[in-house]
Amino acid sequence: MKKALCILILLTFAGNIIAANQAPSYSTSRASGTIMISGTGTYTTDLKQELKSSQWNLGIDGALFLFPQLAAGLEFGYLRDYEQFENPAGEDPIESEIIGKIFGPRVYFFLGKKNSELTPFLKGGANYLVDKELLDDEEISSTTNELGLTASAGVMLN
Repeated sequence: MKKALCILILLTFAGNIIAANQAPSYSTSRASGTIMISGTGTYTTDLKQELKSSQWNLGIDGALFLFPQLAAGLEFGYLRDYEQFENPAGEDPIESEIIGKIFGPRVYFFLGKKNSELTPFLKGGANYLVDKELLDDEEISSTTNELGLTASAGVMLN
């Protein structure tokens, strides 16, 4: 999976360099063959001093424009949720950790004109999801969902 992610990033980087060298000026065109890459990341923590908790997730997706209004690609994601609870026996706190990994194809449908700066879009696809739950570094459950559906909407700034 790391190898596939590295290849996708390298292809995206190479496509952007080639497109930048061939374009005489800045362009917001979504022509066929254009590569799009996007990413998200969040980190949340509890500022209390006695017990720790944190959650972070990373997501990256890359897509290839098949037509100015349609793009298809893949999304990769990783989630980690960590929390400490008070131990009723008064000993060390209990540690809970949830780790999730996601992988799946995505299809984007863009609304608006080909050269617009703000372009609304609809995104949908399927997921392959792996969840693990750990309690005091001991795995208590592991779930694999081979098919989960996802849909979202957003705005792309060109």
